[in-house]
Amino acid sequence: RNWTGPDECTQCGDIGWMLGGYGVLGANAELTKTVRDIPEHNVLRVTFDLVKIDWWDNERFRVYVDGILAYESQYIGWSKTGVVSKCGDWAHDWVVPVTIELNHTLPSIVVRVTTTLNGGATKAFGLKSFKLEHATRSGHEMETTNGTAAIFGGARVYNASGWLLLLNVRHAAGDAVANTTGVLPADENANAHAWLTSLGFDSEDDVLAVRFVCRTLDAWGWPVIDFATTNSLQRRAVVRGDYVGPAECGDYSCAASTAWTTGFIEMPAHTSTNLPRLATHTYNARRAGYDFGFNFPFWRGSGIAQDSNNAWTIAKFGADGTEEYACDTGLIGDEHDTLHQIWVRLRPPARASCLEHLRAGETLSTVYPIATSRGAQDVYCDMTTDGGGWTLVASISAGSRRHTSAEATTPLREHPAPGNYTGYKLADTDINAIVTERYRFKCATCSLFFEPIAFDASGDSSCHATHRWGTNVTAYEGVGSCESLGYPDSGVSSRPNDAPVCGGYVQYNSDGQRGCYFSATGHAQNGELWAR
Repeated sequence: RNWTGPDECTQCGDIGWMLGGYGVLGANAELTKTVRDIPEHNVLRVTFDLVKIDWWDNERFRVYVDGILAYESQYIGWSKTGVVSKCGDWAHDWVVPVTIELNHTLPSIVVRVTTTLNGGATKAFGLKSFKLEHATRSGHEMETTNGTAAIFGGARVYNASGWLLLLNVRHAAGDAVANTTGVLPADENANAHAWLTSLGFDSEDDVLAVRFVCRTLDAWGWPVIDFATTNSLQRRAVVRGDYVGPAECGDYSCAASTAWTTGFIEMPAHTSTNLPRLATHTYNARRAGYDFGFNFPFWRGSGIAQDSNNAWTIAKFGADGTEEYACDTGLIGDEHDTLHQIWVRLRPPARASCLEHLRAGETLSTVYPIATSRGAQDVYCDMTTDGGGWTLVASISAGSRRHTSAEATTPLREHPAPGNYTGYKLADTDINAIVTERYRFKCATCSLFFEPIAFDASGDSSCHATHRWGTNVTAYEGVGSCESLGYPDSGVSSRPNDAPVCGGYVQYNSDGQRGCYFSATGHAQNGELWAR
């Protein structure tokens, strides 16, 4: 009730009635709900069921709360193990529970639901069981790396996705900004900043990610900077604010390190094509008496920052106190209204898997701690592919057999990123504890899903394969774990025209050889195993 947008209800087999559904909510459709007169609170929880209907082709489901992206998931293909078509076309339909918990104090909330669906009627979705709950808590507990608990409450600003605002500089053209040091911003109109030491944190390991937002407010069409990074350089800088740049910076500026130009995640609002990807320089802010984020932390251009056309800039120069600001606008000066922000996402407590982190509201694809038989283990979580919640449990190196060990082969605080094939692996017992749905296996260029009976990296288990694009997949049970899986060729009659063809089969553990095996390219291939 009370949604703005298509308001027709439909029924989908034993899934039951829903708002929207096949033929109602599809490409370009969105729903908006405004809830007013919420009693006094500081925490809100939004829950509902997403009904994913028919063909989704790498497309995303998104939920915005008060204009900020709070939840995102991605779905690939038409099939899911144990699920059949319930309504509409013949592709599989299933229910995805969605939970969003956020710090919130306003008396009203606006929830907007949309997708990136395109194409015809064979792509659809519906909503069921929408619920909004509110609560008042004395604080929000977050376990830190040393096992103690910190309390977050009072005058702390979180956005809808759980990012904590550390720095906020809202500048009006022609006006000098008096930024208050050592005080957290009271809202997004404040000019203040503080660092994590003021909240009792003293290590970069307490920080999951750092987010940079920069907008030109009084002119339409300028680039928006909105990215997050998990690199240690920025995570370390927000602890005390004493960023000095890479060692080679010396007293002033130097070439931007890869900590600025790689390892970042562009958020949905990001439009800049220059920063940070093409940053060429960074500045030793502490040497000049500036806190992190001020002056020129990253820019593209010459070694003299003021001559650059593409920069993040919050700076003051000369005896006259000249103010200079920029958000990759091609102009550094005092001519535009600008907003600069630095947000942090704190490291959550260890949970059972990446899927449990996703259910707790963590939607950023990055490194999270999970509980294993050895203790808290850092792992990479993919929070977007096919609904998210995937734990990278093995990274297969073409030159190693470490992935065939039954035991864990990496220290607790080490982890590979996707595409870094290190030979890293969790213990078999922990892998089997993590998986509740299925595995995602990639060897060389062949990727598929499968359901294990019991995973045994040394080659003692068998499995049944279900490719994301269909059921015509060769599957053999043998001595090798996932012995032989994959589309044998392009001639499978029911294979969709756009389905990837492996051109052969793959093996996780290949007869004493290094790496994984792909019949099209041979032994000693790089690969990855994900579990959900």
